[in-house]
Amino acid sequence: MSSLKNILKNLNPVLQKQAFSLLAKQLNVDLTYLLARPELEISGADYSLFLESITKLQNDYPLAYIQQEQYFYARKFMVNEDVLIPRPESEEIINIVLKKSSASESEKIFIDLGTGSGALIISLTKELDQKFSHIYHNSIFLATDISVNSLKIAQANAKNLQVEKKIIFKSGNLLDPIWLKIVSSSDKEIYIMANLPYLSPEERFKEPSIRFEPDLALLGGLDGLDLYRQLITNMKTIPTSYQLYLIMEINPQQTSKLSEFISQALPLVKIEKKPDLSGQVRFLVVSNF
Repeated sequence: MSSLKNILKNLNPVLQKQAFSLLAKQLNVDLTYLLARPELEISGADYSLFLESITKLQNDYPLAYIQQEQYFYARKFMVNEDVLIPRPESEEIINIVLKKSSASESEKIFIDLGTGSGALIISLTKELDQKFSHIYHNSIFLATDISVNSLKIAQANAKNLQVEKKIIFKSGNLLDPIWLKIVSSSDKEIYIMANLPYLSPEERFKEPSIRFEPDLALLGGLDGLDLYRQLITNMKTIPTSYQLYLIMEINPQQTSKLSEFISQALPLVKIEKKPDLSGQVRFLVVSNF
């Protein structure tokens, strides 16, 4: 048995904050309850489990994986080691799509490639339902992932957030499993969200904070751009008459290289560069209208 204060006294402020969050969830109490009771005694199974969790945190194991949840766009998503942990900066993809798609009344298809936990497609679906119900009701929502385990998490999150009947999840690589749906939809605007693996092996392994997250969701080849080049190359076969937006999250250092590849592969498209919260280019928006 030990007091909460004694357990946490040697932790840095970041780990202390995470530990408070963990214990609040473990004890099923409000966080403010714990913050006001630093002398609270922890004992028995609660003590053992809490110490085990702190040890994991000290070894860079993500808080989200311990809690098996992460908030994204103000909604709780289930996560585990099969999926990338959704990041706050990725919420800007939703904002971009909402702004672009709400400007017209055309029927639309929304696609999320490499959906992982489903955070992007589910958040977009919920936001459209709440803010632009006419778009929500007249649109098709599709998501793909090469990982069957990831799709299970995404489908569970869709069910928890009550959009499982609206989103179609398909197993496969990038556009492959939904290609027929795309080519048969020339009358609809197409919005493709792609937060694909974009780290090189060097970038992936020099960052300890992500070492427990799946390689499949992080590694994008020697320069991090393999999947984006594959996607852009595949898009060359989409008829130019289709109205299309592609919204990609990238490493800011990849901006010039990827932009040049897109311009060469798709010379008629428009490329917009969008910053993240720190002001760095984090998103490329490609459109053909």
